[in-house]
Amino acid sequence: MSVSGTAGGQPGTSVTLTAAPAAGSRFSGWSGACAGSGACTVTMTSDRGVTASFTLASTPARPSHTKITKSTISAKKHTASFSFSAKGANGVQCELIPPTRKGHKKPKVKFSPCKSPKRYSQLKAGKYTFAVEGVNSAGADRHRVSKTFKID
Repeated sequence: MSVSGTAGGQPGTSVTLTAAPAAGSRFSGWSGACAGSGACTVTMTSDRGVTASFTLASTPARPSHTKITKSTISAKKHTASFSFSAKGANGVQCELIPPTRKGHKKPKVKFSPCKSPKRYSQLKAGKYTFAVEGVNSAGADRHRVSKTFKID
């Protein structure tokens, strides 16, 4: 944050001050020879005092309480269906992690936007994990939830 302005040194000179908040803060207002939160112009008739106030910008909380509210697995039909919710989220992302084949590395989890309910069909035999997390402008829920299931 900074405040800038210059004076010509002559009595009666007007000085305009500009407030520039740093990242993560915001300008709250002036006090002293200026008031309010608009432009600050001071006429220098004598020594003048001006204070610029700044506050931290509020950061929205990350979503929390992501839950899988219902899951229906049909090993016979090779399908899986999930319903979920995420308090404080304006979006949800999920991933179905496929079975790891012998001798292969575990696949990387690559979340993508999704909506509840999420349905998967034509699943091959193996052990899967469904993972879901709520997201908003502050990021993803730190406590993503998952359900592991098996298709025969």
